[in-house]
Amino acid sequence: MAITLDQVRQRREAIRRVLEARGAVNPRLFGSLAVGKADEKSDVDILIDFRQPAPEGFAYFGALDQLEHELSRLLGTQVHVTVIDPSSPSGKKILIEALPL
Repeated sequence: MAITLDQVRQRREAIRRVLEARGAVNPRLFGSLAVGKADEKSDVDILIDFRQPAPEGFAYFGALDQLEHELSRLLGTQVHVTVIDPSSPSGKKILIEALPL
């Protein structure tokens, strides 16, 4: 059975604590879960921003990896965490469908 938007939002405070501990803020959900098309193969896509100064280089990728692992354990399903370029075509599309956590 796929995780639902309501199930993710029920864990909102725990998700925010994990994100804050790694310097991430402003979580938004996008992808199949946000548009109501999630199935049992779907992951949870979370768009974040990093507080300044944002991690750079290997620290940046390490922070995303740690967030994905911690949130996957918390939610019991695969989680993908990303930061986007809001001026890119794909970034604009994601922002249109993104839902606040």
